[in-house]
Amino acid sequence: MRNPLALFIAAIAFAVGLYFGLQRAPAPLSLQNATVLEPARAIAPFSLQSTRATTFDNAALSGRWTLVFFGFTRCPDICPTTLQLLSDARQALRDDFPDKALPDILLVSVDPARDTIDALQSYTAYFGDGVYGARAAEPELARFTRDLGIVYQKVPLADDDYTMDHSAAILLVGPEARLRAVFTPPIRRDDFVADLNTILEDLT
Repeated sequence: MRNPLALFIAAIAFAVGLYFGLQRAPAPLSLQNATVLEPARAIAPFSLQSTRATTFDNAALSGRWTLVFFGFTRCPDICPTTLQLLSDARQALRDDFPDKALPDILLVSVDPARDTIDALQSYTAYFGDGVYGARAAEPELARFTRDLGIVYQKVPLADDDYTMDHSAAILLVGPEARLRAVFTPPIRRDDFVADLNTILEDLT
């Protein structure tokens, strides 16, 4: 027959361990469109050009939160709609976060043949403060997008014209230049603002 005192002590020890284990375990975030990556994922070394700097690499993403979207300046609907959503969300966060904590918004072009730095500068300027663009020629662009799980494809149109199909996900890169969260479409403004606010409060 087992010792009742030993069983009692073991039960108390288990209960105490369970209590402290639950205290240490973070509660899951309540999110609509976002998936937080735990742990944050490193981004492979890259080298782009941006409207802010001739050389744009991993170090350029350090020190601030950045919302990254892939698109192109001749995009008829998804790109301008998404960039406006991101800009509106950035403005909505001003009541809860100081300017230095607000995320920057980065458009990475998937159409480098037409999207020069000047074209990106003019295009991103329409969407307000904190919005800028970047580009890279092939094969650097393909390496960068592949590492982040982004796909894009050139689609021929009439008269030797073309458009670009591309992923519509929004990536959140943290101040340590690691991928922290992914927002997947369909994305609604209020849900996006709420998710972003929750993530920044939890991870900042």
